[in-house]
Amino acid sequence: MHRTTRWIPRLALAAGFLAIAARADAQLIIDLRVGATLTSNLVSDVIVDPVQVRPAVAPTVGAAVGTRLNPLYSVHLRGEWSRSNLQQHQAETSTTVLTLTMWQAAVALERHMTARVTAHGLIGVLKYAPAAEGRDASLFRGDAPALPVAGIGASIVQPLTSEYAATLMATWAVHRFTTAPLRAAGFDGRRTVHRVFIGATIRRENNRETR
Repeated sequence: MHRTTRWIPRLALAAGFLAIAARADAQLIIDLRVGATLTSNLVSDVIVDPVQVRPAVAPTVGAAVGTRLNPLYSVHLRGEWSRSNLQQHQAETSTTVLTLTMWQAAVALERHMTARVTAHGLIGVLKYAPAAEGRDASLFRGDAPALPVAGIGASIVQPLTSEYAATLMATWAVHRFTTAPLRAAGFDGRRTVHRVFIGATIRRENNRETR
């Protein structure tokens, strides 16, 4: 991974933290969310039959803290945790390789598009953390990478009280994937991996105003 590429998400996270810290006394936004994450193939190859390796649909929980920059824009620091089985699919059969945990930290910029619809973009870091059992026999052998990730999404907002709101959220994110064992096996390029999160959020925002 190029050194500059590695530093872009870290600088974005630092900038988001500073922006929130500078304005936290004025207005603090706290999110708690739950949902599911779908991930595309990490590996795809043809031996005799096509072989794909990807995580199963992963239950996901997350939290975020943010602040409003102006009536339209807010910035948020997000953390997500998800876990599912890493599965190999071949000839209409599926085999579990190991249990895979995924951690994501990101800074997100959110914009109110209408009174009940918001859009957001994010940049951050995604960490794959395979379970110890079976790790030495998998594509993560000796290399569980932390990878730059970027994405966009939208939410439908339903105010509950003057401070609380519920949202339905969808986020699409993308990153490039490779590991040392894959490169050693002849997979020279990085594969583009897509992740889609769909879930619900409860938000608390001090000084919420009706828009």
